Amino acid sequence: MHIRNSCDIAGICPNSQQLTHELRAAKAEVHELIIDSLGRQEQNCSVLCGSNSKGSMDPLCDPFGWSFGLRHHLQWPSAWTEFMFDFFRSHPLSTSPQ
Repeated sequence: MHIRNSCDIAGICPNSQQLTHELRAAKAEVHELIIDSLGRQEQNCSVLCGSNSKGSMDPLCDPFGWSFGLRHHLQWPSAWTEFMFDFFRSHPLSTSPQ
């Protein structure tokens, strides 16, 4: 499961989108969940918060991501907690070596 905010600091959403693409290209099964600031599921990252998958540590390059995105970054998506636990219950880690 790969959970991310639709708007976050330092290009986290587009970077995570790139990671998901690379994992799927390697034939990994990825369950992704993009959450907006109201806790709703989104299909894409917000371009207002930056679209550079390498991100930027400079707030001047992405002021919206570093203001609005920072607030979102610090907020736990509590409405999705049970969904996450259900996912983990139905996808337990193997305890035996492979």
